[in-house]
Amino acid sequence: MGSVIAQLTLKLIKYLVLALFLFPISPTYGQPPGLAITQLQKLPQGVIQLPSGKKLDTYVASTPSQLTKGLSGVKSSQFASHQALFFNYQSVAIRRFWMPDTYFDLDILFLDKNLKIVELVLGLKHHPGRKGEIPTTGKITSRYALELRADSTIGKKLVVGDQLKWILPPSGGKELKTRSLE
Repeated sequence: MGSVIAQLTLKLIKYLVLALFLFPISPTYGQPPGLAITQLQKLPQGVIQLPSGKKLDTYVASTPSQLTKGLSGVKSSQFASHQALFFNYQSVAIRRFWMPDTYFDLDILFLDKNLKIVELVLGLKHHPGRKGEIPTTGKITSRYALELRADSTIGKKLVVGDQLKWILPPSGGKELKTRSLE
């Protein structure tokens, strides 16, 4: 009897290991609903004004973990069209964004040190999970980036050269060092 149970247990373990290789688990799989949005809401927040005068409630990602995760795991019902995620990189570099575990299409604005738009990527497709070909941007040199929902009209009204500005600097966390805040 004991050897039969041991054999069944061993088979079960083999199947579970095989399943993990065939069906990789996303970083947000198995987390309580809303955990990704809870983590997002813990980020410093501020308000960015667009050239049109429209204001965006903006979360600020600054740590390597926050910058890597971005909006992965956040559902479309948890991120409104008047919200944005600002990627607060510490230096100018070549950036390339990818879309694993995303649930809505994004517009991505690449910004210089003064928050001027240097490149726009509109309508980057979402990609729930990590299987298959994951959409990515090209390689773009920038200091900062800003993600918006692609189903809003905001990104479509912006052009390279448009100037953004902080009208309410981010609260909490590390202060941003840009001329727009001085």
